[in-house]
Amino acid sequence: MWFKLRFSISTIFIRILIFVCGTLFGCIANAEGALRIFDCSIVQQCDADDQCSPLQGTVRFELEPQQLDPGGAGSYRLIYEDMDVIMQAVSDAGPFTWVTDEIRHTLLVNADDELLWHQLEFFPALSATSTLLTCAFRQ
Repeated sequence: MWFKLRFSISTIFIRILIFVCGTLFGCIANAEGALRIFDCSIVQQCDADDQCSPLQGTVRFELEPQQLDPGGAGSYRLIYEDMDVIMQAVSDAGPFTWVTDEIRHTLLVNADDELLWHQLEFFPALSATSTLLTCAFRQ
């Protein structure tokens, strides 16, 4: 029973996520060179122990497609803060992943105007943070 309920909830969540991703990214062309910009406000940040605190600040993500398949999977040039890196995407709606120094980053669409930015660090010790962002999209 628990497995069936959990599976049903997971299935519903995936369908909602696909719908939301389509809403957020539906008007975006997958052509290389079509710059995507997310102007985001930081809402809160949580650590690996689920200790969350509200934060104030902004971050801007500029995604420039490099080599994509028809579904938007492939590589993007990502510019944010003082970083300029290549990131990978499973589809035009993400998840988006990249590495800086010892930190593995994942950017997930959480709602039509929300992104979740997960940062996993291995050195000097294993630690993670999740940052909830509200974002305005423009192309």
